[in-house]
Amino acid sequence: MGDIRDQFKRRLIIIIGKGGVGKTTIAAALALLASKQGKRVLLVEMDSNKHIPKIFGKERGSETEPIYENIFSINIVPQEAREEYFILQLKFRKIYNLLIKNRVMDYFFKAAPGINELIILGKIWYLEQQRRPSGQPFYDLIIFDSPATGHGISLLRVPKVVGGAVKIGPLAKIAQNIQHLLEDTKKTALNIVTIPEEMAINETIEMYHTNREILNIAFGGMIVNRVFPEIYKKKNISILEGMKNYLPHIPPDGQKRISAMLDCSEYSIKRRALNQQYIERLSEAVDCPLLQVPLLFNLESDINMLKEIGRILVHGFEEVY
Repeated sequence: MGDIRDQFKRRLIIIIGKGGVGKTTIAAALALLASKQGKRVLLVEMDSNKHIPKIFGKERGSETEPIYENIFSINIVPQEAREEYFILQLKFRKIYNLLIKNRVMDYFFKAAPGINELIILGKIWYLEQQRRPSGQPFYDLIIFDSPATGHGISLLRVPKVVGGAVKIGPLAKIAQNIQHLLEDTKKTALNIVTIPEEMAINETIEMYHTNREILNIAFGGMIVNRVFPEIYKKKNISILEGMKNYLPHIPPDGQKRISAMLDCSEYSIKRRALNQQYIERLSEAVDCPLLQVPLLFNLESDINMLKEIGRILVHGFEEVY
């Protein structure tokens, strides 16, 4: 993968992964890392409960809000994005209220496949297009914390599907603009976040091939999160084995405490070994380097954890731990 900070030269970083693998945390850590490089970063989440601001200690805020130095966040809600788009197209809110904001059209938008998703991606395209009076981009980098695997893949496929079905009109133009952005290798990168567990690894491999065969988005890299660290080296493991053999010679009170310690040690060794098996399987199945982020036992989900993850992403897991 090289230095992950090389991706900050692009305009849009998409983070995708199975639900529960920590992709929002990774997205926030990348934003913090980019902000330290002097980038003005926008973190985008979709129809969520504003998870990202909470990581930075913010509870509520405006549609686009500053949440840290050089970092802004936005939560794109489909209905709000749709309303914004049509008001821009129709020029006046009264016309929008008359033509669009009614039961019939609400039913249409709920039933029509891909319309909401297209408008959400259109909002991201619009944010990427925003410029200052000087002509410089309003945001140097946009990081999109996309929905979990299945929905995320479906979302990213929408522009190509709509573009293939609708050849003229505003929706066709939106689909074309979004597809150009997604397929621009200089502007966009897709990063997959996973964890070393069977179901997550299976979905990650499938997602990797779906991107290569269908989405055609430049691949940024693979981040394996929550890897159980190597607590015991080989020489320590042999000592623990010796302690097991010596256990019958220890007084009963001591036996109980040492036995519990040995059980915990054995669990951590097996957990580490199992994690490594899944990582090796992933490495064999995908043609890209992997970045590993360890399971951080002692850190809360806050700025300190984001800083530590950023440090690991830059310097590497094995060098840090």
